[in-house]
Amino acid sequence: MAIIWVCVAYVWGTVAAVHCGVWGIVVQAFLVAVGMLCVQRGGIGVVLPVVVLAYGIGASMYEIQPQHSALQLPDGAVVTVRGIAVSPPRVDGDRARIDIDAVFVEGGGGLWTGNERMRVTVRLLKKEEQDAVQTWQRGDRLMFSDAQLRVPDRPRNFGAFDYARMLQRQRMHWLVHVQGTERVTRLPGSWSILRTFDALRGAYAARVRMLYAQPVSGFMEGLLIGLRTSTAAEQYDQFTQLGLTHLLAISGLNVALYVGCILLILRLFPFVTRETKWLMAMWCIPPFILMTGAEPSVVRAGLMAMIALYAQSRHMLRNGVALLHVVAVVMLLWDPYMIHDVGFQLSFVVTLGLLVCVPAVMRLWGTRALWLGGAVAVTIVAQVCSFPLTITYFHGFSLLSFVANLVMVPIVSVVVLPLGALSVCVSYGVEPLGHMIAQLVQGIMHVLFAIVAWLVQWEWAYTVWATPPLWWLCAFYAVIGAAVAVGGMEMDWTRATRLGRSVLMCACVAMGGLIAIAYDGGWGERDAVDVAMLDVGQGDAALLRTARGKHVLIDSGGTVSYGASWKQRRDPFDVGKHVLLPLLMQRGIKKLDAVVLTHADADHFGGVRALLGRIRIGVVYFNGTVKNTPLFTETMRELLRMGIPIVPLHAGEPLVLDDSVSASVLHPPDPDATSLRPAVVEQQNSASIVLLLRAYASTFLFAGDIGTEEEARIQGIANTRVDVLKVAHHGSRTSTSEHWLQQWRPRFGVISAGVSNRYGHPHDDVLERLTAHRVRVLRTDVHGEVQFRVRRDGLFVRTARMVQ
Repeated sequence: MAIIWVCVAYVWGTVAAVHCGVWGIVVQAFLVAVGMLCVQRGGIGVVLPVVVLAYGIGASMYEIQPQHSALQLPDGAVVTVRGIAVSPPRVDGDRARIDIDAVFVEGGGGLWTGNERMRVTVRLLKKEEQDAVQTWQRGDRLMFSDAQLRVPDRPRNFGAFDYARMLQRQRMHWLVHVQGTERVTRLPGSWSILRTFDALRGAYAARVRMLYAQPVSGFMEGLLIGLRTSTAAEQYDQFTQLGLTHLLAISGLNVALYVGCILLILRLFPFVTRETKWLMAMWCIPPFILMTGAEPSVVRAGLMAMIALYAQSRHMLRNGVALLHVVAVVMLLWDPYMIHDVGFQLSFVVTLGLLVCVPAVMRLWGTRALWLGGAVAVTIVAQVCSFPLTITYFHGFSLLSFVANLVMVPIVSVVVLPLGALSVCVSYGVEPLGHMIAQLVQGIMHVLFAIVAWLVQWEWAYTVWATPPLWWLCAFYAVIGAAVAVGGMEMDWTRATRLGRSVLMCACVAMGGLIAIAYDGGWGERDAVDVAMLDVGQGDAALLRTARGKHVLIDSGGTVSYGASWKQRRDPFDVGKHVLLPLLMQRGIKKLDAVVLTHADADHFGGVRALLGRIRIGVVYFNGTVKNTPLFTETMRELLRMGIPIVPLHAGEPLVLDDSVSASVLHPPDPDATSLRPAVVEQQNSASIVLLLRAYASTFLFAGDIGTEEEARIQGIANTRVDVLKVAHHGSRTSTSEHWLQQWRPRFGVISAGVSNRYGHPHDDVLERLTAHRVRVLRTDVHGEVQFRVRRDGLFVRTARMVQ
């Protein structure tokens, strides 16, 4: 028990260093000591000081990690970089990525030597360059000429994924951008033992692709060797939605199967003692970890297996919970930043839950546990233990996740995984037999894929959750701990004491209350109206939250694709899928009461498709015209299939959302009433919806992409001055005329434009006119997301990026 307390203290010290300052760490160290005194009461001996020391070491190991780069060069400097490849290259369309340990950087007015890890992105100019990049290997000495050195970009929207922080936790502070492989030179003298494991992994993946056809081959690569580069994006999204992505991560089951095969082979040598066989199996685990990618789940399982085999060979005490804690400390000693890794957290939390909670659940059910079944108990425990982390990082949870895991996990674990591994191994000796086994596995997987696709169609089952605060996570796991503490002491529910039953009932009520609080997601200010101009690149998207909790999306951004087919990525970037949907889910938006699509151009209209099936939509307003594009047609067809009302908006029509927000439509004009079909308008800018929105005493004007001609036709409302003008057409010179600015006299002008966009938005003439009219200009390409909060006492503004 003492070793568990020491390990817990070390991990808690690391967590305290993440979330607390120096004084917070000191206070928590005191609380740890007091807690130990209360728990141990007497006979503490040396345990208390060791626990406090472990806590301090855990916090210190995290705090001493380097936070900044030793390389002092300006952002955007053109340099020559020499370094050693530390990762295999990853090719995706016209992009190739590789991580290096840079040892030499020249340019930007300086010369630097040392050791700095960097992420290099090579833009491929020709299809043939894809094959050239695939020849690079770990350990290669590479030189990148005329490369641009960039500081990783910080989030451009509040609460968005922080790519720069992720890289920092991998000890990378610089990005290197290179145009074409002609600027990359392989230098002599390269070697690394890791390239051997990369080659084995690549050969194994090639064998899997030979035996299996897509999409099964992509799934089998993830299941057998943890390689997810070939997994179909649509399939991965379905697995994510149902909480099944853990099947694509190497874990304890894979390690157990591997070790079992090793021990089975060693049984052919009866002259070798059992202890020696266990040690030999132990030393076979590190190559397996390296070959399967060394992700946290497989490292955790591999280290636990190694320690267990060593303890078995020495006839030492074997305690699964203690082993798990020791492995966690070992991994954090190796890399304290691993505490941030989602895979690390899920792997240890779920494994600890299975070790501790499943026996308690089985005891509480008593004889009924036989009917319940071990698989059901394991699924329940895994779902409950992973739930807080799932909603924290993925912001979504399917009510059918239990069913999906109950069906998929036993079949994949007991049938697909062993047969899949067997098919690959057998194919090296008897290829036809390997194909026969693969055909059987492929048939099973097609049935499972069909079940997954069917479950995903039940859109009502998918729930959206805002990011909960830290106290909520602590409270949830504390309730689980209390329930397990009582469950571990009781034999079964029928023989449980009155106190035991009361504690368990209170734990269930408390857990239900915490789940209700998290689902409500009301962490923000209630009696206020929020208007957020989201940064969706070269496009428009604004999110409105009324004081009564209604949500309205005005435009949804979108992505315009260019380039040849070979340049397309496996999961092409889509603003709706990769920017808009994660932001809405992170903020806990379960329903959009209305979506206003000002016009049918892709940069305003295209993102809404990604929301369908994930976030409920009450009604969609559009400008009443049609554009003959696949995007428009398919989106409208999907909206109709889902039964979402589609309503045209025209000038003079009011929109009342609640008592805090109302809106008036100023454009487009009402069409010819005799026409029964909507007009086809290919040039949609002039048909944009223009909204005048009132929130308490503040006014917002959303101008879509109208030009100066439409601006002149819109009649201003007498004595109306808008507080915020969403500048039309991303700041194009064809909009925002002098007449327009004189008419509305805005205080703020928000321009939604992409960084270094190809159109040159916003135009200098527009910026000069806004400045002349003393309009405070806020730009998404400069300031990121722009948020306005309207209270009864005024209007307040903040931006995601602080600009000097």
